[in-house]
Amino acid sequence: MEQTILRFFENLRSPALTFFAGAFSLFGETLVLVALISVVYWLVDKQFGERLVLVSFSSMSANAFLKGVVARPRPYASGAATRVEIDTPFLSTMNLEPDMSFPSGHSQMSAGLFFSAAFRLKKGWAWILAPVLTLLVMLSRLYLGVHYPTDVLGGALIGTLCAFLAVWIVDAVEKKIGEKKAKQK
Repeated sequence: MEQTILRFFENLRSPALTFFAGAFSLFGETLVLVALISVVYWLVDKQFGERLVLVSFSSMSANAFLKGVVARPRPYASGAATRVEIDTPFLSTMNLEPDMSFPSGHSQMSAGLFFSAAFRLKKGWAWILAPVLTLLVMLSRLYLGVHYPTDVLGGALIGTLCAFLAVWIVDAVEKKIGEKKAKQK
């Protein structure tokens, strides 16, 4: 089933779709995420920037651990798909570890970022945009031939879970601090 899905995306490949897949894959690139988090921290809301750092580091740690434990070959490395070869300063499919397919770090990091924003904004449009943007990143990784469908699904679920846990933990800690301050008065 996964190979059928990957072949479907291979048959869709065109220069225009490759451009869009590359653009959406940027949302999972470390450099882009650091830039976005920095902008949020310095120009929007320091507390929210700190939450994004928490989500990113916890998500990156979980991702590195799982990739090392699972050690699943990427679709192009196992012959299940061909890879779109992109090698730019911002995005590259050329230097990926061939046995680090599960979970998709791009899907995981973008889900963490987008769902953290939805939790923070608490707006209907943000709850629509978060899964749509996450899905576009997931599809871009399939299109590029660097992940299996279960890789991107697993990454998105873990990223969303990291966002939820960060909100839950930070809110619990802030509540405890507030209670402690109220008792001291």
